[in-house]
Amino acid sequence: MTEMKLLSALSHDGVRYEPGATFEGDSETVADLIRAGVARDPKAEVERNEIASTDAEAKAARLSRQRNSSS
Repeated sequence: MTEMKLLSALSHDGVRYEPGATFEGDSETVADLIRAGVARDPKAEVERNEIASTDAEAKAARLSRQRNSSS
C-alpha cells in the first residue's frame, strides 16, 4: 500500500476524502490517481525537495565564495 496526499476531492469505496487529505491505496489505484491529477506522487515530492535543498546549498556556497573573494 502506498500513502499519498490528495490534490482534489475523492470518493473511494464509499468514503469521501477532501483535498490535502492522506489516502492509502494499492499501487494500481495510486498510479491511476496520479495520472488523473487527483494525487501527487510521493516519490516526486521527495525528489523535488532534495533538488530544492541542493540548489539552495549551491547558491549559499556561491554567495559565500563571492563575499570571501571581494574582502
